[in-house]
Amino acid sequence: MFAMMRKLTLLTLLFLSVCSLAQTVAVSGTLQTMGPSGPNPGSNNDFVVFRLKNWQGDLPRVIGVGPIDPLSYTITPDSSGNFSTTFYGNDQITPLHTYYVFEQWHDGKIQSSANYQFCVNANCTQGLAAKCPCNINTQPPLAASPNQALNVAPLLTLNNIWTGTNTFNGPTIFNSSIVFNSLINTCDLNGALIVSAGCYSTPQLAINALPGSGGTVLVAPGTYSGPTSIPNSNTSIECATWLGCTFTYTTNLALGNGTSILRNIKLDGIIFDFGGTAHGIIMTSLQYSEFRIQVQNSSAVFPAAALLLTATNTAGSFYENKFDWLSIQTGGGSLGTGLILNGDQNISGCGGTQVGAGAVFYNQFHFLTIGGQASGPSADAIDFTSGADSNDFGLVSVILGTGNTTGHAVNFGTRCPSSYGDIVFEHFFTLSANAIQAGYTGPFIQYGDSEGAIDNYVCGTNCSGSAFQGFDPTALAAGLINWNVQDIGGNIYSLVNPVWDMNNAALHNELLMIPLPVATASNNYSCPVIKLNSAQWTGSANTYSDWALSCTLAASGVPTFENLNLTYQGPSSNVNFILGTNIKLALSGGGFNAFFSGNSSMTASVTLTTPLKTGTLVDGSSSFGFMQAASASGVATTGGAAWTGASSSPVSWPTPFTGAYNAVCTGDGVASGVPIYQGTTGQVAGGITVITQQATAATASFSTVECIGYQ
Repeated sequence: MFAMMRKLTLLTLLFLSVCSLAQTVAVSGTLQTMGPSGPNPGSNNDFVVFRLKNWQGDLPRVIGVGPIDPLSYTITPDSSGNFSTTFYGNDQITPLHTYYVFEQWHDGKIQSSANYQFCVNANCTQGLAAKCPCNINTQPPLAASPNQALNVAPLLTLNNIWTGTNTFNGPTIFNSSIVFNSLINTCDLNGALIVSAGCYSTPQLAINALPGSGGTVLVAPGTYSGPTSIPNSNTSIECATWLGCTFTYTTNLALGNGTSILRNIKLDGIIFDFGGTAHGIIMTSLQYSEFRIQVQNSSAVFPAAALLLTATNTAGSFYENKFDWLSIQTGGGSLGTGLILNGDQNISGCGGTQVGAGAVFYNQFHFLTIGGQASGPSADAIDFTSGADSNDFGLVSVILGTGNTTGHAVNFGTRCPSSYGDIVFEHFFTLSANAIQAGYTGPFIQYGDSEGAIDNYVCGTNCSGSAFQGFDPTALAAGLINWNVQDIGGNIYSLVNPVWDMNNAALHNELLMIPLPVATASNNYSCPVIKLNSAQWTGSANTYSDWALSCTLAASGVPTFENLNLTYQGPSSNVNFILGTNIKLALSGGGFNAFFSGNSSMTASVTLTTPLKTGTLVDGSSSFGFMQAASASGVATTGGAAWTGASSSPVSWPTPFTGAYNAVCTGDGVASGVPIYQGTTGQVAGGITVITQQATAATASFSTVECIGYQ
């Protein structure tokens, strides 16, 4: 090609900044040949040109000085290739982001060019040039051209007026105060797509425009046809004002398809209204997501709900999601079932084992309210089906709606009420339960096979003894209900005094909640025993005493306990005990009798002191009523399978009773197998028979059976 192309020159520029009052920089450089045999630079019409760039759309001017003219400089090097000149620094020129293009010319043709910024101070807007002096050996040209300051028509005057709709494509920087006389419309605000007039007309259109990696949709206040799909993780839908956006539906909103997990979904400040239809939000296999929403006007009832949280084995569990604020309301319409936690696919069957996926667990509900002062759910407020464990609730307020007399504030274990369903490790900080309807019987809390803790339970409006809490009788009898309920507020039995009031309870704000089911004309329900164990030092060894608070029932048709027994079994020496305050028992219905007894082995007198009376128990007799104890060896069962071959162990009274009497019996010690106390039969004046059953295929027996009879 050209002769000079064979001897391409390399340019070495040395930038020296002279920080003068004129705010200029000195720029110098030297043209070099590619080898010693080439012609000297500076001959053959060699020259260099500097051109100011990136000012289009504005008038380039030196700040505080005036417009720049001309906008290019041509410099001829000396015979050794040296050249120098002085420029205003790019950081002294408006608009921002200007730079200089350096061009090398030879024989009337441009040979090469590069972009540079020259700065008086080390604050060029692109941060690509250091404060002078600069050395070309360490300061390369700009890697990319700086952004243009203003993407509008070129050569605008200082005052510009735009009317109508104006679109600025790409980054736009204004160098002085801008006054807008009307609303500026943009559909993309720092990457967030905008739902408003003139932009995306519906949230679904904006969601569809997001990339597969997700993104943010910012919704202007208003009422919209709600989105029906959020297909990608990392998607956030936010209302510009708190609860200023209402999404309407006549069908379910399904978040999650059941075949793959959605993660990092955020819904914030939005009302979801289902127009009184039997539909709601179904969230399936979501993880690590956040919600601050209100769901309203859904008539869906169990197994559907206004909000159903579920999971599938295929996709995975509904796991570690956070509901900072969740309100489920009628919204001026209707409300059936509020919230369901359904991890059924994680449990192979009631009493079965966990599958390992499809569970609803480790979710947090910081503030949850269901129902309001004037309206609330017509069915249960919160249902736990199965496979839902280790969920944590903060402040929970439930108000059941008008006409709802039997719905529950919370129902633990709807799928498997009497056998294992993995409703465990649930925790409520505060649960407030109320019912609008007078005559509500509930109960507010229904316990199936489950366990957990409620730190503060407030049984509020229309709370009564029967409405307070209920238990599945099978799970209760089998000991499968294990809850710690503390700091109970509300007048449970509509009485002046609380249900139980003891010194320890008063000091520690704890209440021992043991259900006291009632007898009916046709059934005797199980009566749980409260058993305490204490140790006593005799001077040479420890002796142990058992205290049992038990009840007996009779199918008398009277809805109450008929007897409550405090039984002591321990050393036969004198035992003094003091009940520091009255035990106040409130039982639905009529009264009850209290008896205090010693064990059958006592031979010495035992002094009993209570706030009301002081009496002495001598050899099984009592100043509180005629009473005697007896025991016998346990008889082994004879069955070949569980719950077969029951045995009868007769117990004879030391003194036959005259007239009717009551008896309470139990098994003491295990001689073989797994014996189960089944009850008594054959009660006569001289004795009673204890029935023992075997819980496994092996025969079983108690070491002894013991009974107390009293009149």
